[in-house]
Amino acid sequence: MTKKIKKCSLFSLVLVYSSVGFSQHEHNEIKGKIVTVNQDNKEEPVPWAKIRSANHGDQVIADENGEFKVGVLLPDTLFIKAVGFDLMVFPVNDVGEGFKVNLSSENMLNGVVVVARNEGKYIDLKDPFAIEKIGQDELRKAACCNLSESFETNASVDVNITDAVSGAKKIQMLGLDGVYTQIQWENIPLVRGLSTSYGLSFTPGTWIESIQITKGTGSVTNGYESIAGSIN
Repeated sequence: MTKKIKKCSLFSLVLVYSSVGFSQHEHNEIKGKIVTVNQDNKEEPVPWAKIRSANHGDQVIADENGEFKVGVLLPDTLFIKAVGFDLMVFPVNDVGEGFKVNLSSENMLNGVVVVARNEGKYIDLKDPFAIEKIGQDELRKAACCNLSESFETNASVDVNITDAVSGAKKIQMLGLDGVYTQIQWENIPLVRGLSTSYGLSFTPGTWIESIQITKGTGSVTNGYESIAGSIN
């Protein structure tokens, strides 16, 4: 009889302690609004922030006005995170009429300046066509009077003087004469037929911004001379 009384008293004691333990946390739903202070010291809402309750485990997302409702077990702690803002740890001890949480912005850079150096002559590896591009930096290495002198520092195109008296010149690409190379001016045929001997001197060197050289048989869209390649 004494053992049964002891067991009953022990069981009731466990129930009392468990009820006390459950009474320490009270389930409630709280309301709040998430705001921040802009550069003009004006308060503005922070939309679509994530709010998570530590004890209750409830997780919600604020609306476009920064307002939210979340379930808590008082006392509780809210973890609030939004893009571009630091993580906010917000303790909650009572229900209240509504909470206002002020988030602080992360340390953000004003801007990033990316500086690239152009070597003057390069081949774009992303382009499926092997086009050698000559820029103004490469053309400045050998200042020229006309187009025929613009290839002095380029190994892809050879310029030869055919007549020293008249100054006639011709180019060679892949070992073939200039009649087999298509020369264009902004994709318009420039030197072709009989003008291959003197046509290279028609274009002043100061007019040239860049030159694109394509080796091998090219497209016949703009002409039929592109057996050795094309120069634009």
